[in-house]
Amino acid sequence: MRKLPVYFLIDVSESMAGDQIREVENGIHYILKELRGNPYALETVYIGVIGFAGKAKTLVPLTELIQFNAPVLPLGSGTDLGAGLTELMKEMDASVQKTTPQKKGDWKPIVFLFTDGAPTHDPAKAVNRWSEHYRGHCALTTIIFGDNADVELLRLLGNDVYRMTDLSRESFREFFKWISSSVGMSSMAVANHGDDDIRVSGINLEKAEPGSVDENFATLIFKCPKKKKTYLAKYGKADENYAYIGSYPVDEESYKAMSAGTASSDINVKKLDVSPKCPHCGNDQGFIECHACRGLFCSTNAKIVECPWCGKSGEVAYNDNFNIGRNLG
Repeated sequence: MRKLPVYFLIDVSESMAGDQIREVENGIHYILKELRGNPYALETVYIGVIGFAGKAKTLVPLTELIQFNAPVLPLGSGTDLGAGLTELMKEMDASVQKTTPQKKGDWKPIVFLFTDGAPTHDPAKAVNRWSEHYRGHCALTTIIFGDNADVELLRLLGNDVYRMTDLSRESFREFFKWISSSVGMSSMAVANHGDDDIRVSGINLEKAEPGSVDENFATLIFKCPKKKKTYLAKYGKADENYAYIGSYPVDEESYKAMSAGTASSDINVKKLDVSPKCPHCGNDQGFIECHACRGLFCSTNAKIVECPWCGKSGEVAYNDNFNIGRNLG
């Protein structure tokens, strides 16, 4: 049986925290429900999910539709699009059967790339490899959430690039309805007509500085000293400063596995409009930076505190004008 591979390549960087990553998770569940009611899709569709932040990871390898289980999406520091593409190419090489003189291979893969920010690492090598060896053998559609992604760069991966400026729940629902309909129609088309030809276009990339910060967001990692749990505070660019968007619990182990690093640069606390609220203990009275390890944690209103990151204790010195370690975003 020839497979119709469908890959979801998902930006799980810190800037996706909150409603966006939850709506993507909900959307994958919706797609599964819809496709499992389509007999053509049940017969042909296989789904794989790859997440990328500072690092990339295959969250679910290419799996038959009926056996596919939607993953919980992790978060990580950084947006390494090149790592995501490299992981996708590795998965395609391992799982997609090529046509030989003796046997027809799988149908051309369908790839949906979701992202909301600019790359924090130079993607040129991976994009060039993709353009030369893979673009002509699959259909890649990019969906941008918001206004911050590099459209010209993303058009090098595939001609179909769409931007979602309305990030309401209803808009996400309609969007994933469109995806499930597209995959369903594709499964019917390959059964009746076969592959469509995809042309390869040229490529010319300007080199970016590796490990740069996504300036559209300011993201900070904290640990709650009461609950000993990690959380992410997310701020969005507002003129010269950053407006608070929200704080979100983070699984520390999966966050480290998907991150290219933390505290890549500093930001002055005066650029943050308010102190973040801890989602674990509810504290919103400010935060503390450990002098020993530079770890951030929510305030305990005590004069002597123990850092939940390194375990060292010290006296609290109050200051409203200092720099703290900022993540890649």
